[in-house]
Amino acid sequence: MKPALVTAVVALAAAVLLLWRPWEAGYAPGDPTTDGPEATPWLDRLARGIGLEGRGPPYFSGYVDADYVMATSSVGGTLLRLDVARGDHVTRGAPLFALDDAAERAVRDEAQARIAEAEAQLADLLKGKRQPEIDAILAQRAQAEAALAQAESDYRRQVRLRATGTSSAKQLEDATTQRDLARRRLDELDAELEVARMPARADEIRAARAAVAAARAALAQAEWRLDQKTGFAPADGLVFDTLYRPGEMVPAGAPVVQLLPPENIKIRL
Repeated sequence: MKPALVTAVVALAAAVLLLWRPWEAGYAPGDPTTDGPEATPWLDRLARGIGLEGRGPPYFSGYVDADYVMATSSVGGTLLRLDVARGDHVTRGAPLFALDDAAERAVRDEAQARIAEAEAQLADLLKGKRQPEIDAILAQRAQAEAALAQAESDYRRQVRLRATGTSSAKQLEDATTQRDLARRRLDELDAELEVARMPARADEIRAARAAVAAARAALAQAEWRLDQKTGFAPADGLVFDTLYRPGEMVPAGAPVVQLLPPENIKIRL
């Protein structure tokens, strides 16, 4: 039978039942057996008439799926604290767990001390020698000036004595040597003082700056490892499960808390 013809027959049967129900055999208005809740619904009789009796309501086949979000730590360690329990609702950024971080804190503190030391060394190179060292050079220069003045006085005296024949050539030569030595010593101290007041050489300054940069990089690495010891919620959601208990060893990269964000729940048909 063609589909159009089947549809027409079903529609005709429904109309007949609707129109002829009051006059069907045994029908009595007001009789609960034929005209009340206990009576067989007329739709049931229609279903029997067209062969749909007992099929029930329509339904669809499918399942519920979910994409879980795992809270992990990039570094391993002993689980020190678990801040959530299964069934809790958390918001993004909420603390979830903490691993033992004593070693990481020690490394961080050492890196901070190295930065302070490297920066102090660089500052010292940039400003030259410390003032006490400069003061010591100035004191030596004052002594050298006095020695030069005495040497020049002795030299002039020997020149006069030599001119009168009361002094030997050897005495004049010795006085000349002492005067020249005193002048040379004063020149050396002047050069040393000039260097002391200057900053360090360019290559020394570059090396000191590189040491500061390396110390800062080490501190950044130490702080990153310390931060990894605390786990935070990457998204809003339900704590579906906790996979470790305090005191247990958590390997690096292992999930500690399993979260289920509401938008990650999917119905697949």
